[in-house]
Amino acid sequence: MELFTISLLNGLSYGLLLFMLSSGLTLIFSMMGVLNFAHASFYMLGAYVAYSVARVVGFWPGLVLAPLVVGLLGALFERHALRRVHKFGHVPELLITFGLSYVVLELVQLVWGRTGVDFQPPEVLRGPAFTLISSSADGLHLVWGAAAPALCKSADAAVRIVCSPFPATRGFMMLVALLMLLALWLLLTRTRIGLVIQSALTHPDMVEALGHNVPRVFMLVFGAGAALAGLAGVIGGSTFVTEPLRRRLRLLDPDGAARTRHHARRACDRVFAAQPDSGAGCADPAVSAAGADADLPAQGPARDARGLK
Repeated sequence: MELFTISLLNGLSYGLLLFMLSSGLTLIFSMMGVLNFAHASFYMLGAYVAYSVARVVGFWPGLVLAPLVVGLLGALFERHALRRVHKFGHVPELLITFGLSYVVLELVQLVWGRTGVDFQPPEVLRGPAFTLISSSADGLHLVWGAAAPALCKSADAAVRIVCSPFPATRGFMMLVALLMLLALWLLLTRTRIGLVIQSALTHPDMVEALGHNVPRVFMLVFGAGAALAGLAGVIGGSTFVTEPLRRRLRLLDPDGAARTRHHARRACDRVFAAQPDSGAGCADPAVSAAGADADLPAQGPARDARGLK
């Protein structure tokens, strides 16, 4: 039961992270009709900007400043680039955002490098939020924080005890996602600016006749969508990994790829060492990676570029 509960919460937290990432994309597409191919690049920028800010002033200021910086960059892009091609239709808008994604990727690699950076969450989020303790004698119960080692051991060999911790970073991710959902709902349905945004989508001429600057409204919408992606990048980057090239790592940095395979193999060995009777084993990460990229052509430059997305 504890395995099902932890797996359910892990899946729910990951789904809420995807909501955080997609909410900005949906906001931009629904309000402006622009399919922003560079949205994932704003997510990446949020992670890297927060990493740089956290190294100077800490994680919590980075959590606030990074979305603001990414939102400002998104608003500037809409004002000086996207707005100029808006009159030509959706295809030029799609192409210019597609081109922006390549530009952002190359800039990130120039500034922060091609390998991952060590973006750690704050100390308060590094432990478990709670621990589920399943005992064959006492059933299932919950302990906030990390469980004491004595609670995870039994003096009686006939009693089986399993402790399953749930990371605090994932709990924080779920909390931020739910707060974002509530804030967006309140903004769009209960505030004057939300009504102006919705009206500008369907009746832009009437909104402009009432004295509102419709292009500025769309610029703010695009900037807000980019800021939401940046916020998701801060949470996701500190929880998972902050790295621009995961799939192409072994081609661009063989030493870094070897280290990645080495750590993956050690982690896998530790898992199966705890379950010697499972009958499973660890596949060679190099073989698994080769199989994952078996569809890539030999020459690779064009496919490599698409693989960077």
